[in-house]
Amino acid sequence: MKFDIQSISDILICPKCSSNLLFQNESISCNNCTFHFTIDEGILLSNPENSITDNRILKEKEFYEENPFPNYDELESPFSLISKAERANFPKQINDLLPFRIRILEAGCGTGQLTNYLSFSERQVIGTDLSVNSLKLGNEFKNKHSLDRSMFIQMNIFEPCFCDESFHLVISNGVLHHTPNPELAFQILTKLLKKHGYIIIGLYNKYGRLSTHIRRIIYNLTGSRLDFLDPHLRRKDISEIKKQMWFMDQYKNPHESSHTFEEVIKWFESNNIDFVSAIPEFDFGTTNKNIFAKQNIGTELSRKLKQLLMVFKRYNEGGFFVVIGRKRA
Repeated sequence: MKFDIQSISDILICPKCSSNLLFQNESISCNNCTFHFTIDEGILLSNPENSITDNRILKEKEFYEENPFPNYDELESPFSLISKAERANFPKQINDLLPFRIRILEAGCGTGQLTNYLSFSERQVIGTDLSVNSLKLGNEFKNKHSLDRSMFIQMNIFEPCFCDESFHLVISNGVLHHTPNPELAFQILTKLLKKHGYIIIGLYNKYGRLSTHIRRIIYNLTGSRLDFLDPHLRRKDISEIKKQMWFMDQYKNPHESSHTFEEVIKWFESNNIDFVSAIPEFDFGTTNKNIFAKQNIGTELSRKLKQLLMVFKRYNEGGFFVVIGRKRA
């Protein structure tokens, strides 16, 4: 399955005015306004910062330009990327359960490790992000190992460059809580999803994030000297570089919000999305062997108790939770 810029011309639109684009050799421009993409080593660059008026978005972009996350330091080959994904389990679940020959969007892909990993199978995977430096790391790995089914595009979630209903799966993991309006960002992403397509979002939890907030205050008061307070930073199985990247992402990020299970359920209901599953599960006695299999959504009480338990979980990835939904017809 050939996958290049020309092959996605049917789903690309102008992010400024939603008009059709004109493809001429190495030039891609809008038929209606002055917008145009530039192409750098196969990455489509849209320079969205020229029109961003929200300072929070600009600060996030600047932060990740300086701190691309996660890095590729220990990933020397596709095999090492596969091994990492299988250790993490969640990416492996996505990959194992997805059919071939589908289009996937990872919105806020960072350095594109998941984008590249999911492209190993016969799928078209597009990773988008604001940070050019992050995209370049993912694209360098792709080019070095001739991964011809992934592609990287610079994009602001609030100004998508894709037609509605373009993707079978949309993933936005650890991204929306760094935007100024997570609910609006979610609403925009659901429009890009085909009917019966799946969406996966990962967010910081209001309860599970409490210990991180407390540690952040302590670090700010002590000059970050007490890093041993974070269980992740005490681990012996990760490098010092990875620890530093984790520390910056968790404690020095310029903007973040935290959310509840109830809040996300309301987002789903308002945007024609059926709840499928969650990690951690919303109800007790439920196992998450298949993230695309329908789970019990639980009760308001069970969901609140589940969130409270996140406060005490030793390695809870910074109070992080994932919810999977499916778009209705």
